[in-house]
Amino acid sequence: EQANVGLLKAALKPDFNIGYAIQNYFEGGWLHGLQAGIQVPLFNKPAKQKMEAQKLQLEVAKANVEAQQQQVNQELLSIENAIQLYQAGVNYYQEQLKLINPEMERISKLNYEAGEISYLELLNTLNISAKNQVSYWEQMLAHNKAVVLYHFFSN
Repeated sequence: EQANVGLLKAALKPDFNIGYAIQNYFEGGWLHGLQAGIQVPLFNKPAKQKMEAQKLQLEVAKANVEAQQQQVNQELLSIENAIQLYQAGVNYYQEQLKLINPEMERISKLNYEAGEISYLELLNTLNISAKNQVSYWEQMLAHNKAVVLYHFFSN
């Protein structure tokens, strides 16, 4: 867009030309001619209007680039927030898997062996433990996808 403004400005400037011609007449011999000229544009208003329109088009193009850059920055911030959210979820379920699930399973097995809980309650405890494991891997997958998306947009 910026190059077009320069082209339109060049159309408003005078044009210089030089020419030389030679022609052979059979009876009269050689005829030589030299020509020099200046071409001055007299009606500049349409060209000036085109130049102004092109300058406006340049401003529009700059605004579009800035808007796209702003949109990419906003998308990056959104992805950064998602990464932090998924990282918190991974940390939560990792704590569940390391500390709470083993203790919950140990207590449930002891209570089952002592006859205080039924087999279905033991299975329910194991089911909760398995769901925590699945949730951990889902959070880990979502976190990794968000990191990959962030690297895609930032590079």
